[in-house]
Amino acid sequence: MKTKTVIYTSYLCSEVKYKELYVNSAVKPGIQVQKFNRLLVEGLSLNGINVQCLSSLPMSRIISQKIFIIERNDSVENVKFYYLPILNIPIIKDLLILVLSFFKGLFFACKESSSFMVCDILSMPNSLGCAIAYRLLGKKVLGIVTDLPEDVISTKIFLKLYYLVIQMCTHYVFMTKEMNLKLNKTGKPFKIIEGISDIKRVIEKQEENKFSSAKICLYAGNCNKKNGVDKLIEAILLLKHKNIILHIFGSGDEVGYIEKVAKKEKQIQYHGIQPNDEVLVYQSNSDLLINPRPSEEEFTKYSFPSKNMEYMTSGTPLLTTKLVGMPEEYYEYVYLFDDESVEGMSKKIDEVLSLSEETRKKTGLKAREFILKEKNNVIQTRKMIDLMKD
Repeated sequence: MKTKTVIYTSYLCSEVKYKELYVNSAVKPGIQVQKFNRLLVEGLSLNGINVQCLSSLPMSRIISQKIFIIERNDSVENVKFYYLPILNIPIIKDLLILVLSFFKGLFFACKESSSFMVCDILSMPNSLGCAIAYRLLGKKVLGIVTDLPEDVISTKIFLKLYYLVIQMCTHYVFMTKEMNLKLNKTGKPFKIIEGISDIKRVIEKQEENKFSSAKICLYAGNCNKKNGVDKLIEAILLLKHKNIILHIFGSGDEVGYIEKVAKKEKQIQYHGIQPNDEVLVYQSNSDLLINPRPSEEEFTKYSFPSKNMEYMTSGTPLLTTKLVGMPEEYYEYVYLFDDESVEGMSKKIDEVLSLSEETRKKTGLKAREFILKEKNNVIQTRKMIDLMKD
């Protein structure tokens, strides 16, 4: 393979930098976005690729009141992080990042003549700047598309810019086949990487439930109505005669409702946004992890919930809706909702929790083994490397 260097551009920062900047922040940038990109970068590095990250920190006035932000570059093992300076003023910030990333992209393209640009499409300003630079010099750009732009941005001008980045890419990594059909009309080279797990978690062991004598269910993710968290709460409350508790982690438009219910009902416990390490401990110590995202929603065709991957890695069994974006190969490793009504979900939760602990544990550990062996970040990033071999 000619390409030994990847210039990776996104809102990614090193784990140390993330904790340093956001540990005391009331509003934290997307943890799942950071984790997904970090696993890709680490996977590429473990496959012998020299990875250099050109990043703009995920800052806004909501997160920080600082106007001018400069952070020192840092490195973790073999991955180097270069941080663009930020003028923390809406619109101006994105324009400055676009311009700086363009010139930085030109610099890297000339310095690393055989390098391949990999960009997180949803990190639009720096991805657009770098993509323009690389394409001007006739070099290749691999775009990673985790969600449809219209599912994360509503401003028409910005939406056009997101799609401009997609059009400029020469190669793609998509989460689902449906996403490729929708976005890759000209048939450019692509790979499907529906999710990714951390190979380092192979050495971890699942802990026994230490939190309660009750049966513990857990939901962690976006607490939005479209993700079905309200139906999940209602389903759990129908099981009042059972010794079942639902722990909820995350933020979203349903937080007010969740907090109101949690004050009245002991079965519902809301934890807000917590460090990912802490959430992982709760997952490993739970009896059942649940993803209630409605399968009939159009957006489920174009995404694979990273939370399902994280759930399965924990070794705790997963109960999920039959999402369109989830390949059938996953079905034998999870429990599936047959009926997505509140009553149907409640019945299925009760049914799964009524299984013997040994049966549930076998299902969870079987899923864990599948994810860590077949979907870890070293295996999955080899698909990206195959794309770059040309």
